[in-house]
Amino acid sequence: MNGKSKIVGKVIDVNTRELIVGAPVRVISSTYGAQSDSGGTFNISELPPGTYDIVANYIGYEQAIASHIDIQADHVIVLNFELVSVPIKVLY
Repeated sequence: MNGKSKIVGKVIDVNTRELIVGAPVRVISSTYGAQSDSGGTFNISELPPGTYDIVANYIGYEQAIASHIDIQADHVIVLNFELVSVPIKVLY
């Protein structure tokens, strides 16, 4: 391999267990990221080794952060996010 790794996983609703489609998942303080697909799955590839904080969010949900994820060279990390829904405030 090329010494770089990837993070794969799913984004789901913690209460209904439904997959969340279109949720952005990104590596904080970097340009790396992905969006969950029609199966709720995301794939962030080409990550160099290091320690990262990863965030997932979606409208109507609290963001979830996975902190201090240690990435070794040539590895695949599985990281699933379970998002908690919150009421959306409508301002008139």
